[in-house]
Amino acid sequence: MYIDKVKVGQNIRKNRKEKEMTLKELSSNICSIAKLSNIENGIGEISLEDLEKISIKLNISLHDLLPKSEKFYLDQSRIAYARIEDLIRMGLNDLAQENLEKIQKDDLFLPIQIKYLNALNYYETRNYHKSMHFLFDIQNEKPNNELGRELISKAYNLTGVIYYTLGDYTSAQEMFEYALNNSTNRQWTNLVLYNLLVVYSTKGQVMDARFKIGEISYNNFPYHQKIRYIKTILDVLEGDYNQLTEKIFQLRNEFFQMKDFDSFLKTILFFVYIHDKHPKIFGSYLIEVESFILDIADINKIPENINPILITNILQTMTLHYLKQKDFTKAMDYLQHAFVYKEKYPYDPMNAFTFFLAALVSNQTKDDKETQLSYLKKAMNQIQFGQASVLKGLILYQIAKLEEHETSYWKQAADNFYDSMFLNNYFSHITLSLLMPDLLY
Repeated sequence: MYIDKVKVGQNIRKNRKEKEMTLKELSSNICSIAKLSNIENGIGEISLEDLEKISIKLNISLHDLLPKSEKFYLDQSRIAYARIEDLIRMGLNDLAQENLEKIQKDDLFLPIQIKYLNALNYYETRNYHKSMHFLFDIQNEKPNNELGRELISKAYNLTGVIYYTLGDYTSAQEMFEYALNNSTNRQWTNLVLYNLLVVYSTKGQVMDARFKIGEISYNNFPYHQKIRYIKTILDVLEGDYNQLTEKIFQLRNEFFQMKDFDSFLKTILFFVYIHDKHPKIFGSYLIEVESFILDIADINKIPENINPILITNILQTMTLHYLKQKDFTKAMDYLQHAFVYKEKYPYDPMNAFTFFLAALVSNQTKDDKETQLSYLKKAMNQIQFGQASVLKGLILYQIAKLEEHETSYWKQAADNFYDSMFLNNYFSHITLSLLMPDLLY
């Protein structure tokens, strides 16, 4: 970025004297007195980052230090940053990467901005390992300006989103708390508080979740429907089913009108969840929900703005639901739909659970060990290398059970672990994380 050093230097001196600050006071924690003197005299180099620090120290806008040409250039840099961010969020990740590579050596952006855009792009392509590399790098920065603090807070928040996605809710909560401590404005604070609300709700900590709702300022938060939806989940966790179906149908209509189709689909999972708890009361609603699921299961008809991963989650949930009901015909029907999505997204980690369910269905219907082993090993191949998870442990157990026949305490311990997870936790109900609306970042 070209900067008219003479005009910028004159503007710095003018504002410094108006604030009655000495060179020593202004240069403190920014640069040496000699360097600031040279900058004011138009003979010293100055970076955009140092200019931001100086403007903060003078309690003025960065625009106030720049001539008109530089103000225009700065506005252009903000527009360019927003354009790349939009490309990433729209899923045009290859194009976003091309733009990022072009600006690596350009002074248009601060290094921390480029790091965050790289992290965001890798996150959106589900390359969490590379995304975390940039995010941890940002977290080690020591910001001296508002932009730096803002991006560090965003880095902590996005790290929390990744931990949550991987099922590490304790680490996610810790990252969101760090993001909250580094927040620079009320609107961003609300967003992070919302993410903490989702974590507490997922962990079943109802009281903590309700406290977080009380901390969110509704005047600066546009996601009121999402919070009402979470409140409904909290009511169910406390055993309050009063006017539940009416509340869910109202929220479904609102989500659909807002074109928030992901949250709309979550309400379908919610119906399955409450049906599992009270099948006699909510059985009639499940019939309606099933009809809708089968309508959207056709991959050739799915609108572009509906998340295919979420549809796969719904199909997997229905497969598991009927597997527990021992209705293997319906379980197989939903599983076949899930396999269609597996063919379109062959490398997605979500397919691990599809293969695992296929092994369970095969065990219940054919008892063909070779088929079961084939499905289980395919499931293992879908799980990211080095990623620990309960699902991975259950898959390994099933493989060992099919391949080994010796009786030992190790085997008894594994049998006990598997049975307890199968009956009491992993398969006893839909996990709360599936019900929650998406995190914000």
